[in-house]
This record gives sequence, C-alpha cells and structure tokens, in this order.
Amino acid sequence: MFLPIEQRPEGEARTKPDNRIVHLLKRARQLIEREEDWCQHGWGRDDTGPRCGEHALVAAFYQARSGYQIDDYQTAYSYLSQVAGGGAGSFGRYNDTHYHDEVLAKFDQAIWLASN
Repeated sequence: MFLPIEQRPEGEARTKPDNRIVHLLKRARQLIEREEDWCQHGWGRDDTGPRCGEHALVAAFYQARSGYQIDDYQTAYSYLSQVAGGGAGSFGRYNDTHYHDEVLAKFDQAIWLASN
C-alpha cells in the first residue's frame, strides 16, 4: 500500500533506497534538463517536449514501464511534493512559479531523499 512519506507510521523502519524510484526521478530530470525542453503552466505540447516537471515524471514512468508499478510513480511524486512544500499538487505549482534551475534543484533534492 502506498503511503505518502509524511504519512508513514512513526518509527517505521526505512528500507534501503528503491532504485526504481531513483531511476524515475533521474530520468524525469534528464527529460527537462535543457531549459528548452521544459515549460510552465501545462503538461507540454506533445510527447517530445517541452514538458513540465510533472509531465517529465509521467513520461519517465511510461518509458520505464517494465517492472514498474503505479506506486513507484506515486512515491517519486511524493518525494517531489515533499521538497516543493508538501500537499497535493505542490510540485506542479512549484514548477509553474519558479525558474528552471530551481525546478531542477527540487529534482536533485528528491533524488537525494530517495537515495538515503
């Protein structure tokens, strides 16, 4: 069962990093690494970009489908939401109100959290 990071029971042991989650976050970051491949206020024009941070994560999930579950996507998104301030939709709002380099930094923070 998927539980957002902030809702996991207190004292629950954290398992070792899940490489699938780290992979999804890294691949999504790669998809928007160049500023011309990134956009705000929308999912993007098409499958080739530019795309927002959320759309990049969805694209990374669909590109890596084999062996991945929807919980993997939800957990990766939970990390992004946590570093963007928490709450539903917080990463999407962050993407739409911040500069490209700041969005990439949130991916880096989420990758770090998922790795530790």
